[in-house]
Amino acid sequence: MTSESISLQDIAALTALANGIIPPDGSDAGAARVHAGVTLAEKVRAGVNATVYAQGLADAKDIASEQCGRSVEALAPQEIHLVLRELQSKSPAFFKQLRMDVSALYLSDPGVWQRIGFPGPSTATGGYPDFDQAQVQSSNTIMNIPEILPAVKAFLARPARMLIGSQWSEAANGERIETLDPATGHALGRFPSGGETDVNQAVAAARRAFTQTEHAKRNGVSSSHPSYSGSRRCAPDDIGYAQGSRTHHFNGGEHGQGYAGERLRRLAYNP
Repeated sequence: MTSESISLQDIAALTALANGIIPPDGSDAGAARVHAGVTLAEKVRAGVNATVYAQGLADAKDIASEQCGRSVEALAPQEIHLVLRELQSKSPAFFKQLRMDVSALYLSDPGVWQRIGFPGPSTATGGYPDFDQAQVQSSNTIMNIPEILPAVKAFLARPARMLIGSQWSEAANGERIETLDPATGHALGRFPSGGETDVNQAVAAARRAFTQTEHAKRNGVSSSHPSYSGSRRCAPDDIGYAQGSRTHHFNGGEHGQGYAGERLRRLAYNP
């Protein structure tokens, strides 16, 4: 097939494939509603993507003959889907172009706009009349939020505390602060107001995690190592490595090898 010699059989095959891309259902006739096959044939005759379509139709005919023993236009809808799946892998350029062209034709039809509730491009009417007014969300777009499970409710009802050294704790000073939702200004909740004592406890707990776990011992890390110091300053790169190792350990990884193990060594031994 060439752009000048597209035949009636080619048009019929193109129509069958287009109808397979958007098949009919209970609401409309799909691609057939917009006569996608005929419209695409006219574009091919005019030279638009003619080479891609010529090769794709030739592949489709070969697949239909090999798989079903019939021509493309004679296939049942289920067989058309089989051909389209084969084309997706054998002739991806044609498949993508066909899918894009059929979808564009279908979604450009005013009848389809009416069915799906699209009012059409605003440029056709000079813009939406309410463009300068606050938009109100339609009630049918609100999601149905499922009921929260009792166990989740119970967890959320507990007073918020800080996790330090695997223990949920209040602030050492007993104080709490209120946190606001920046989007609404409403209070999200009251949380412990951690101070210097809490920070020191958290640092000590983290140090124990790096030096006293089986994971750390397998990698030779201890508080007596010359490079380990309570006053050691971590570069940003070191902090990332420490986080990677700690996450690995707390998720149950005890191998001390590979990605996380290497990062633990980087933290302990880098000068």
